[in-house]
Amino acid sequence: MSQSTFSSTIHPWAVLNGVRFGSAHIGPTPGHSSRGSALLATADLPEAGGLLLVVPRDLVLSRETVLETAKADRGLAELLEATREWATTPRLTILLFLLHLTTTRTSHSSRFTTYLSSLPTPPLPTLWPEHQVNFLSGTTLASAVTAKLSTLHREWTTLASLLADHTPSLLTWTMLDAQYRSRALELPPIGACMAPILDMANHASSPNAYYDVSNGDIQLHLHGGAAVAAGEEITISYGSHKGACEMLFSYGFLPSDMCSAGTLFLPIALADDDPLAPAKRAWCTAAPGVRISDAEAKEDEPDAADGEAPRGVTWDSDALWLAVVNEEDGLSIRAARRLDGRHDLVVLWRDSEVPHAGALRPLLEKEELWPVLLLRATVVVRQVVEAQVEGLEGSAGEFERAVSEVSDGEDEFGPTGLARRLRGLELDLLKRAEVSLDGQIAELMRHPTVTAYLESMNADSGAQGEEATEDDDLAH
Repeated sequence: MSQSTFSSTIHPWAVLNGVRFGSAHIGPTPGHSSRGSALLATADLPEAGGLLLVVPRDLVLSRETVLETAKADRGLAELLEATREWATTPRLTILLFLLHLTTTRTSHSSRFTTYLSSLPTPPLPTLWPEHQVNFLSGTTLASAVTAKLSTLHREWTTLASLLADHTPSLLTWTMLDAQYRSRALELPPIGACMAPILDMANHASSPNAYYDVSNGDIQLHLHGGAAVAAGEEITISYGSHKGACEMLFSYGFLPSDMCSAGTLFLPIALADDDPLAPAKRAWCTAAPGVRISDAEAKEDEPDAADGEAPRGVTWDSDALWLAVVNEEDGLSIRAARRLDGRHDLVVLWRDSEVPHAGALRPLLEKEELWPVLLLRATVVVRQVVEAQVEGLEGSAGEFERAVSEVSDGEDEFGPTGLARRLRGLELDLLKRAEVSLDGQIAELMRHPTVTAYLESMNADSGAQGEEATEDDDLAH
């Protein structure tokens, strides 16, 4: 669909369904018409700010909207009933509604058909061909895409068992997920939803507009002090502190002014010889990884990271603290019988119950050996970062060979250009993290508590060695 055809179709649909346009209209993205639509200023907008757009509550596509629509749409109601025990989240409910729109044109649901048919194919990595997904090898996005595709396949398999002959193709299900994920908002009190027309607004690191909810309607406002000339783009923020991996995963692009990966999530694993490993895995609900963040990229945020090292790199993890302590330190895990006869795992640090993984660190901080425990955790983080660097650098040759075999060139907005940028941004942050962590480890090694602990451990090892030698002598 051409941009002119799109605008002439979607604008009347929006007005018909109650969208109130103030000083904004839909048009091609300035300077990048091939990249889709945008919201543009209809006139010079003053720095005083003002209301630009209102999307009525009943046009916001949420779980509530879908359930309400199903009351008058028998086909949708039957679909939701067939999947009732499975589709319990807003995302799945909305995806099923989008699926319903692709297969039927009932009078009650068709008000959204024009909207759905107008949506472009999102350039998300989950829709990239396999050879282009391989460009991501070594990046944190590679495992995220693999995990997402695996989840989508499981969902599709479940859907097939529930719908029998009416099952969509896996590609259709993946496409609907991409359309939802690239446009989803989390709006209190509405929750997860899609907001037609508002989702035409593109992202900017320094946006000139913002949205909120008023009386159930979504309103788009011009920021005070943000003068916009007629025809210029009206932009919002998709998340001011989302890292490069998340931006590419969820939206299929990297902002042109992004100069840092921002945040990386690296997996961690419990030690193979950890006797409590099975119980820890069963109890811990925290994400099994560590988040590496570029503190310089979010200077306006308070420092809440577990470890902070020089040069503006921080790390934090709830699961990691469970991995670095064990029974000899004061951790214990036991089974507690509930009133219904079932058993729950209970984690204790000395005599204090730990309700969740995030509550362990504050207890550890009170320990005399806290600097030692912090050193343990920091060393683990350093090892995880080093492994990620090795994987990224080790896959560089494979990436270049794969790129030489495709013909999409080095388009910065295409998979090749995006993968190259992501690889560079992540490697830069990882390298800086290595330097930062080395500095933190060196500082902790000089801490009096750590030096005293290591001296006592060395003394104990020496004493055990002498005892072993005496035993050997007696044996002979």
